[in-house]
Parts: sequence; C-alpha cells; structure tokens
Amino acid sequence: MTSSPVVPIVGALGGCMGCMIFVEKIAKKEPSSMNLMTFSTFLFIACQGLIFTSKFLTVRNKIPLNVLQELGPS
Repeated sequence: MTSSPVVPIVGALGGCMGCMIFVEKIAKKEPSSMNLMTFSTFLFIACQGLIFTSKFLTVRNKIPLNVLQELGPS
C-alpha cells in the first residue's frame, strides 16, 4: 500500500496559507504588532537552534570561526 504525496503537500501549503492569512489579519488590525511578531519568531528560532542544533553549545562547529571570518567581507 503506497501513500499519496498529495496529503502532506496540501497539508503544508494549507498550513502555510492559513498562517499567512492570520498574520495579514493581525497586521491589518494592529500594524505595530508586527515588531513583536518578528521578535517572537526570531526568539523561537534562536532557542530551537540552541536546544536542538547545538545541544546547548555542546556540539563543536564543523567550520571554525576563523575560517568563516576569512570568508566574510574584507
């Protein structure tokens, strides 16, 4: 029995569109709330990266910071 890829695709697109409709309604009703929403999103992503990606900074970087510094703008 094979599962159809339609269900997860429709679910992802539906969730994304639903979220955007909700954000647009909030922005229309209270434009100043977008600063709080942007900060909340940043904080959520930063905490998720700290917890799951770096495991509370216990996982070493695969690319040393001095190499990244050399690649940056001069």
